[in-house]
Amino acid sequence: MSDPAVPTGVLGTSLALVHGDFVLASPDGSPALDLALVSGQANFVQAMSVMIGTPFGSDPININYGLDVASIFTVANKVQSIKDVIRLNLVKSLAADDRVREINDIVFDDEPDFAALAPDLVGGDPGASARRTRQWHAVALLTTVTSDQQRVIVSGATP
Repeated sequence: MSDPAVPTGVLGTSLALVHGDFVLASPDGSPALDLALVSGQANFVQAMSVMIGTPFGSDPININYGLDVASIFTVANKVQSIKDVIRLNLVKSLAADDRVREINDIVFDDEPDFAALAPDLVGGDPGASARRTRQWHAVALLTTVTSDQQRVIVSGATP
């Protein structure tokens, strides 16, 4: 039987993470600390971010989990070819989650629509950050099984 204090739903509940660390919270204002939970849409976005941040095959329990970044940069290619491979790997990883109904679009930081989709990352010229730091950013637009639109921001370093 489940704990009635833990929210349930299609998008699930999990332990809250901030920069990869568990979060402690004080339930009901008591001095005792407990692990914080995240539910619903926030849990979904957190789960997608964790999946994309996990190297493919590195999870000993599920070797089909994560993003295959190693295959992206093994061959020298043009920027568009690399973006196409990243996009394909993102689709493969995100589509593995049962809560994802459709992947609507994946937009990179050097593309025109990125500024509208990720204004929090845009400091004027979104591609300038990628050129300076050798880190790429993309926004994945998803439709969940609850028909909600979600935006997942993805970042990765180039080798």
